[in-house]
This record gives sequence, C-alpha cells and structure tokens, in this order.
Amino acid sequence: EIPSLGHDFTEVIIDDAHMLNANEYHKVINCNQVIISGDIQPQSSLANNLISRIRSTSIIKLKYRYSQTPLSLLLQYDNLTGRFYSDINSNKGIRSHEDNDYVLLISDLFRPNMNIKINFFTSSLVKMHSIIQNFGDVLYDKGYSVQEIYNFFKNNLNICDLSLGNFIEADYNILDLESYYQIDKEYLSNGYINNLLSCSKEIIILDSNNYLKQDGKSKFVVQLQNMLDYEIPK
Repeated sequence: EIPSLGHDFTEVIIDDAHMLNANEYHKVINCNQVIISGDIQPQSSLANNLISRIRSTSIIKLKYRYSQTPLSLLLQYDNLTGRFYSDINSNKGIRSHEDNDYVLLISDLFRPNMNIKINFFTSSLVKMHSIIQNFGDVLYDKGYSVQEIYNFFKNNLNICDLSLGNFIEADYNILDLESYYQIDKEYLSNGYINNLLSCSKEIIILDSNNYLKQDGKSKFVVQLQNMLDYEIPK
C-alpha cells in the first residue's frame, strides 16, 4: 500500500506508472507536484493504470530507447530510436516456436542465467497455473525459499494477460498465440504489437496450432507474420 505523503515532499516521482491500478496512488495527490513515468499503451483504456489517467497534453514522449534492443524490433517502433546489437544474429529479435512444451522453453531460457527477465503473455488460467506450479517446483528443488520463489515470479517471470498491459521490462516476451489469434480489431492489434516490441533480446511466438500458416488470418496474426518476415534494410 502506498503511504500517505501529505505535504512532507515538494515533489514525488512515480516510476512504472503503467503497472499498478490507478487507485493505489490516491494518497499522493496531496503533494505539491507528482511526476510519473511509464509506457504509454494504445489499449490503456482497458487497464485502469495511472498513466491512462493523464491528459495527452500533459505527457512528454521520450523517443530514445536506452535498453539495448534487436534492430529489427527497434525499426518497427513508431518514431523511436535507440541502442542495438553489433552482430547480425542478435538483431533478428523474433521467432516462432511450434513445440507445445512452454514450461520446457522457459526452463531452457533460464538455464544459462537465472537473472534474466521474461514476460509470458496468455489469457489461459490453466497455462498460468501450470507454469507457476511446474516452475515453482523447479525453483523449490533448487533450494529457493517460499519468499524467493514469490520474488522470482514477481521480478523475473511475469505471467499475465497481454490485454492488461502489466508487463515488466524484459529480455524475452513469450506470446501464447492460442490466446490471441482471433484478435481482429486494429487498435487492439497495434497495442499488443507495441507491448511485444518492448524486450531486449527476443519475442517468441508459441504457435503449436500453426495459426501463422493458416488462411484467413486475423489482423493481429498478419502483423505478427509481417514481423517474422521483416528484413533489416541494408
């Protein structure tokens, strides 16, 4: 819970304002000035986060991404520049994965380095529960305490619905395409794509049902296919 700050501070700075519910911040309004920062999301009207409450005329858009990002993803951001990798392979930044064992995929990504950060986007409660249960068991077998396991799921493996926009700044964004392949509204599709682009290493599209290869693709699937086919200009 956010403490009551009253007039003890002239200025309060809130980071990651796209994460928590806006109602969590009601106690800071007594301060003289509040500065917030976070990611603007086109579908923010669907999520009652703090940054969605700010008038567009009060927002300063920063157009440089400081986190190192694959060049193919950086070039697909709208009006944004930033740092990218020096080698070609690291700049691809996106791939599809047709194997259905998503728990094994997550384990393989964490095996070399347990400090990386992953967003796993799905609307399936069954898959959310499966990941928490199975990967929680893995962490417990490694000697993690209950508090350490809780912190791990909070800070390193964020499992959430893409429509809510509650993502962390991650190395990998994993998308469960089965949850979103029917998205055919352009504004939703654009918002989801923008959220997926926010990673420093790779977007991984889980497509065990081969939605990317089927006819009659939705607008969201078409945009994902365009991202997979995108070639960095020479």
